[in-house]
Amino acid sequence: MTFIYWGGSFTGKNHLIKYAKVNNKSIAKLNPYRYIKYTTNVHIFDYPWYDYTLRTDVYHKRKDENDIRITTNITNKVEFVYTCGQPPTTNYINPEYQTKQYVEEVYFNDEELKKYSSLKYTNTTTYYEIFTRGKHRGNLFEELLERIDITKCSDKPDILLPNRKPPKEYSRQCINIVPYKENIPHSVICKLNNFGGFVDSKYGRDVYSAYNNDRELVFKWLDKYVFKGKEIEKKLIKDNIEYKLFNLDKDNYKDIFGWENELPRNMTDPTVCTKFGRDEENERHQHLIEIADNYINDRKITDLRL
Repeated sequence: MTFIYWGGSFTGKNHLIKYAKVNNKSIAKLNPYRYIKYTTNVHIFDYPWYDYTLRTDVYHKRKDENDIRITTNITNKVEFVYTCGQPPTTNYINPEYQTKQYVEEVYFNDEELKKYSSLKYTNTTTYYEIFTRGKHRGNLFEELLERIDITKCSDKPDILLPNRKPPKEYSRQCINIVPYKENIPHSVICKLNNFGGFVDSKYGRDVYSAYNNDRELVFKWLDKYVFKGKEIEKKLIKDNIEYKLFNLDKDNYKDIFGWENELPRNMTDPTVCTKFGRDEENERHQHLIEIADNYINDRKITDLRL
């Protein structure tokens, strides 16, 4: 049975993806023009690291072909289950903290995109890279591809992460999960800590300066994410799709999903894994608490569920 996880940004998706991977469960992302399925085969799991083979299948329907095409990549990896860290411009509490090693990617120009997305190169890694990435300059996907029909793709995944809504009948055949935070201040603080990575403003990562100079800029940005769960619930009810609520603070992943290998529930918590502790970091953390408290009071938020 497929679980559809109706969570957007800051709703535990990273944790769920890692939890699925260490349990050999498949994950799929549904985009308008691509259906990307990730299948993991774990050889060694010894937390905090694991040894596994990852297969990625990118389903796409080209306009110059009759059938759905699949481009595949298989890699073997030994890595930590999770390493957290944001580029210095996005993390407010600890802007200097960064554990990820960022690999230099090749960015294709328009001429290269047009050339290497042709059928001649379908068996190359370059073709795979072009179609697996989320964005390109211009309208490459719109020009080359038709919108993908998930019902015509192969077997269902264990977890579906929809960046667009699947057909109603498809959803009704799945277990629909809507995550929410009971600890509302913590939810807001986590979002505020990454303000700089989502809002293009003159304040950069300095959300406290933004708050002191343009409070509604910060509050309206928070509204988009804080109330997202309620919007999803309303849409599912309207479409007559049953769903289960998942309390990210208290519910047990194993009880909901049933998979044996469990992970520390605060593993992906940005206010924990950045390991702040210096005076200036504690001060910035207090800034976020102040903003969160005022936001919650201003919006009169008592529950993130309907």
